[in-house]
Amino acid sequence: METTNKTLEERISALERSAERQAAYKDCLELMVKYQIFHHPMTALQKEKIFALTMPDVSMEVSKWGKYVGREAIMSMQHIFTTAPLNGVMWAHHVDSPIIEVAADGQTAKGLFFSPGAEAHRELNVDGKVHAYWCWGKYTADFIKENGVWKIWHLHWWRLFRNDFYKSWVDDADETLTKAPWAGQKDVEAMQPKGIEPTTFFQYYHPEKVTPCIPWYPEPYETWTEGAEDWVFGPWKDHFVNQKPYEEVFDVTDMEVKVPTHVVRIKKSGIAEDCL
Repeated sequence: METTNKTLEERISALERSAERQAAYKDCLELMVKYQIFHHPMTALQKEKIFALTMPDVSMEVSKWGKYVGREAIMSMQHIFTTAPLNGVMWAHHVDSPIIEVAADGQTAKGLFFSPGAEAHRELNVDGKVHAYWCWGKYTADFIKENGVWKIWHLHWWRLFRNDFYKSWVDDADETLTKAPWAGQKDVEAMQPKGIEPTTFFQYYHPEKVTPCIPWYPEPYETWTEGAEDWVFGPWKDHFVNQKPYEEVFDVTDMEVKVPTHVVRIKKSGIAEDCL
């Protein structure tokens, strides 16, 4: 009877842990949806509710605009978003195909999300007219419990392409479209906080460049450890983490990396070949 009771207790405990992980999955996914709901000049400041702003290393990185670290930096970016003209503005980004891994200890989680989107806003740094764009990419996020509530800890938007609605991503693969929407507006640029860290990695789509399989997906893990943010580079971690500056990453030739069950070599031609 004692053995039976112990087995029953173990099963109940395992079910409770499983239920907690499912609840964490739901909470983390909803945080990303709320982020997109708040991604508008009228509601940008609402993002204060979903970031772990008590964490000193809370961060947000968007394309090549730099890495915003800390409460002041993140909220300064949101204040800048509120300066955008409201007439004609639209940012509609979906949160698709989520892969979320909750740590075994239930205190942190990692997530990858595909995000196709459409945008319309005034390019004040160009001509002041409303322009329509396709804007696709991926999000990666680390989540942490802040006072028992799940919050976004580290967020990274990996833009793949942003092109004029009337052109393809091949015909309009221009790096100028990766600039921040406030570029050239001196009064808005003055709102930028001090100490924004350099961009960690950015490689947009270009027909003459290698498009990397980055970011990678999160894998099961026990607990958060120092340097764990690098999970986004997957099997390419050892190569890219120490490869600076990021613009030169894919100038590398004859690069060999190991991915699950395969070894891939990027040839000088830019063609990846399976070595196995």
